[in-house]
Amino acid sequence: MTGTAVALPELRFRLPGAWWQVPLHDHETARVSVRDLVRRQLGRSDELAGLRGELSRRLLDGLERAIDGDGLSMQIALSIVPQVPLPAHFTVFLPEIGMTPAIGTSAAAVMGVLEKTLTAGGKIDATAHRFGIRESEVLRTHRVRLPQEPDETPPTLIAD
Repeated sequence: MTGTAVALPELRFRLPGAWWQVPLHDHETARVSVRDLVRRQLGRSDELAGLRGELSRRLLDGLERAIDGDGLSMQIALSIVPQVPLPAHFTVFLPEIGMTPAIGTSAAAVMGVLEKTLTAGGKIDATAHRFGIRESEVLRTHRVRLPQEPDETPPTLIAD
Protein backbone atom coordinates (compact mmCIF):
# COMPACT_ATOMS: atom_id res chain seq x y z
CA MET A 1 0.00 0.00 0.00
CA THR A 2 1.51 3.32 -1.00
CA GLY A 3 0.72 6.42 0.99
CA THR A 4 -0.04 9.70 -0.60
CA ALA A 5 1.11 12.97 0.88
CA VAL A 6 -1.68 15.12 2.22
CA ALA A 7 -1.47 18.68 0.96
CA LEU A 8 -1.36 21.10 3.85
CA PRO A 9 -3.21 24.38 3.70
CA GLU A 10 -1.02 27.25 2.55
CA LEU A 11 -1.04 30.53 4.43
CA ARG A 12 0.22 33.67 2.79
CA PHE A 13 0.91 36.75 4.83
CA ARG A 14 0.86 40.38 3.79
CA LEU A 15 3.08 41.89 6.44
CA PRO A 16 4.14 45.50 6.85
CA GLY A 17 7.84 46.23 6.58
CA ALA A 18 10.56 43.67 5.90
CA TRP A 19 10.61 40.09 7.24
CA TRP A 20 13.04 37.15 7.14
CA GLN A 21 11.50 33.71 6.61
CA VAL A 22 13.31 30.83 8.30
CA PRO A 23 12.89 27.48 6.52
CA LEU A 24 11.75 24.84 9.01
CA HIS A 25 11.95 21.79 6.71
CA ASP A 26 15.58 21.05 7.70
CA HIS A 27 17.02 21.67 11.16
CA GLU A 28 20.55 22.57 10.03
CA THR A 29 19.33 24.80 7.18
CA ALA A 30 17.12 26.64 9.69
CA ARG A 31 20.04 27.19 12.10
CA VAL A 32 22.23 28.49 9.25
CA SER A 33 19.44 30.84 8.20
CA VAL A 34 19.22 32.32 11.72
CA ARG A 35 23.01 32.75 11.92
CA ASP A 36 23.00 34.41 8.48
CA LEU A 37 20.27 36.79 9.61
CA VAL A 38 22.17 37.81 12.75
CA ARG A 39 25.36 38.36 10.74
CA ARG A 40 23.41 40.37 8.12
CA GLN A 41 21.79 42.60 10.74
CA LEU A 42 24.76 43.11 13.08
CA GLY A 43 27.84 42.49 10.94
CA ARG A 44 31.08 41.06 12.34
CA SER A 45 32.23 43.96 14.53
CA ASP A 46 33.89 42.94 17.80
CA GLU A 47 31.93 45.65 19.64
CA LEU A 48 28.68 43.85 18.82
CA ALA A 49 29.85 40.34 19.72
CA GLY A 50 27.79 40.25 22.94
CA LEU A 51 24.67 41.48 21.17
CA ARG A 52 25.19 38.98 18.34
CA GLY A 53 25.48 36.17 20.87
CA GLU A 54 22.34 37.21 22.76
CA LEU A 55 20.31 37.68 19.57
CA SER A 56 21.51 34.34 18.21
CA ARG A 57 20.62 32.58 21.46
CA ARG A 58 17.11 34.05 21.58
CA LEU A 59 16.36 33.38 17.93
CA LEU A 60 17.77 29.84 18.07
CA ASP A 61 15.67 29.17 21.19
CA GLY A 62 12.58 30.31 19.27
CA LEU A 63 13.67 28.19 16.33
CA GLU A 64 13.99 25.09 18.52
CA ARG A 65 10.48 25.66 19.90
CA ALA A 66 9.17 26.07 16.35
CA ILE A 67 10.82 22.86 15.13
CA ASP A 68 9.94 20.87 18.27
CA GLY A 69 6.33 21.98 17.90
CA ASP A 70 6.23 20.94 14.23
CA GLY A 71 5.98 24.54 13.07
CA LEU A 72 5.19 25.13 9.41
CA SER A 73 6.94 28.47 9.01
CA MET A 74 8.74 31.11 11.06
CA GLN A 75 9.07 34.79 10.21
CA ILE A 76 11.35 37.34 11.91
CA ALA A 77 10.77 41.07 11.62
CA LEU A 78 13.66 43.04 10.16
CA SER A 79 11.87 46.38 10.10
CA ILE A 80 8.19 47.09 10.58
CA VAL A 81 8.14 50.84 11.13
CA PRO A 82 11.22 52.81 10.04
CA GLN A 83 13.31 54.11 12.95
CA VAL A 84 11.26 52.17 15.53
CA PRO A 85 12.93 49.11 17.07
CA LEU A 86 10.23 46.50 17.43
CA PRO A 87 11.61 42.98 17.73
CA ALA A 88 9.03 40.46 16.64
CA HIS A 89 8.79 36.98 15.22
CA PHE A 90 6.03 34.48 14.73
CA THR A 91 5.67 30.82 13.89
CA VAL A 92 2.78 29.09 12.15
CA PHE A 93 1.60 25.76 13.58
CA LEU A 94 -1.23 23.45 12.59
CA PRO A 95 -3.92 23.53 15.27
CA GLU A 96 -4.19 20.51 17.57
CA ILE A 97 -7.90 20.31 16.85
CA GLY A 98 -9.26 19.69 13.40
CA MET A 99 -12.18 21.47 11.80
CA THR A 100 -13.79 20.70 8.50
CA PRO A 101 -16.48 23.25 7.74
CA ALA A 102 -19.25 22.34 5.38
CA ILE A 103 -19.21 23.95 1.96
CA GLY A 104 -21.08 27.23 2.15
CA THR A 105 -20.42 27.74 5.85
CA SER A 106 -19.59 31.38 6.51
CA ALA A 107 -16.24 32.42 7.92
CA ALA A 108 -18.03 33.97 10.90
CA ALA A 109 -19.79 30.69 11.73
CA VAL A 110 -16.56 28.67 11.49
CA MET A 111 -14.67 31.17 13.65
CA GLY A 112 -17.52 31.17 16.17
CA VAL A 113 -17.20 27.40 16.59
CA LEU A 114 -13.41 27.64 16.88
CA GLU A 115 -13.62 30.42 19.48
CA LYS A 116 -16.20 28.52 21.52
CA THR A 117 -14.15 25.31 21.34
CA LEU A 118 -10.92 26.97 22.41
CA THR A 119 -12.28 29.17 25.18
CA ALA A 120 -14.95 26.87 26.64
CA GLY A 121 -12.78 23.76 26.48
CA GLY A 122 -9.91 25.35 28.35
CA LYS A 123 -7.59 24.64 25.41
CA ILE A 124 -5.95 28.04 25.77
CA ASP A 125 -4.75 29.94 28.80
CA ALA A 126 -5.02 33.34 27.17
CA THR A 127 -7.28 36.24 26.33
CA ALA A 128 -9.13 35.78 23.03
CA HIS A 129 -10.16 38.63 20.75
CA ARG A 130 -12.20 38.04 17.61
CA PHE A 131 -12.59 40.47 14.72
CA GLY A 132 -13.37 40.52 11.01
CA ILE A 133 -11.38 41.93 8.10
CA ARG A 134 -13.21 42.10 4.79
CA GLU A 135 -14.43 38.51 4.14
CA SER A 136 -12.15 36.97 6.76
CA GLU A 137 -12.54 36.29 10.45
CA VAL A 138 -9.62 36.38 12.87
CA LEU A 139 -9.28 34.96 16.36
CA ARG A 140 -6.25 36.33 18.14
CA THR A 141 -5.17 35.08 21.52
CA HIS A 142 -2.52 36.59 23.71
CA ARG A 143 -0.92 36.00 27.06
CA VAL A 144 1.99 37.46 28.98
CA ARG A 145 4.69 35.12 30.23
CA LEU A 146 6.27 36.54 33.35
CA PRO A 147 9.89 35.78 34.30
CA GLN A 148 10.28 32.75 36.54
CA GLU A 149 13.74 33.76 37.81
CA PRO A 150 15.04 37.21 38.87
CA ASP A 151 17.70 37.28 36.13
CA GLU A 152 15.34 36.09 33.38
CA THR A 153 14.39 38.31 30.45
CA PRO A 154 11.49 40.78 30.82
CA PRO A 155 7.86 39.65 30.41
CA THR A 156 7.06 38.24 26.99
CA LEU A 157 3.83 38.91 25.10
CA ILE A 158 2.74 35.78 23.24
CA ALA A 159 0.11 36.29 20.55
CA ASP A 160 -1.51 33.40 18.69
